[in-house]
Amino acid sequence: MAITVFLAGVKSSVDSFVCDATLEVSQTFSNRITSYAVDDRSNVTDHVFNENPSFTITGVVSNHPVTEYDSNIIGYSDDRAGRADKLLQEWWKNRTEVTILTELNDFNFCVLESYSASFTAQTSDVLEFTIKVQQIRKVSSSVVTVVLPEDLSIDSNKTNNGAGQASAVDGEDEDLPEVIKAARYVPQAAGQAVDTITSGPGG
Repeated sequence: MAITVFLAGVKSSVDSFVCDATLEVSQTFSNRITSYAVDDRSNVTDHVFNENPSFTITGVVSNHPVTEYDSNIIGYSDDRAGRADKLLQEWWKNRTEVTILTELNDFNFCVLESYSASFTAQTSDVLEFTIKVQQIRKVSSSVVTVVLPEDLSIDSNKTNNGAGQASAVDGEDEDLPEVIKAARYVPQAAGQAVDTITSGPGG
């Protein structure tokens, strides 16, 4: 079984490293669980946190491979084992993001946690290496703009103890949506975008 490692998380036929044989692939998926007592009315999943998936790969690169793969970044001339060793060290040192493909799974957004290799007098033309890899979890974020309706205009002259808190318009506001209630504490003119919403005094 062989593995393919693509540079910078991009599956490119140009920048890829294929080892000659993979001896072992092990995967670890773990959670960090709170050690404190949890309220029996709370959601238990709020106190369990996913750790980065990690896995370990043990592979072999030889100066005399049995099979040749197209576009292997270390080539197929002499000293392939030495070039593979330097390449894996560079990936570890530069914190290079890679994509790793095995026969069972694809792993995107990976970074080498550690790299180890061994040479012996009997196998000086063979590199046997082990890489420990963590898969980085990525999230996306966005900015949402809230626009105050004209009929919910804020009277900047009405404040609470001079703290800049806008008072209720036309009396009580219990029936208004919570987002509008929160936005009314932001001293902005009516109809203007409100990018930051606070929860009121002390929020």
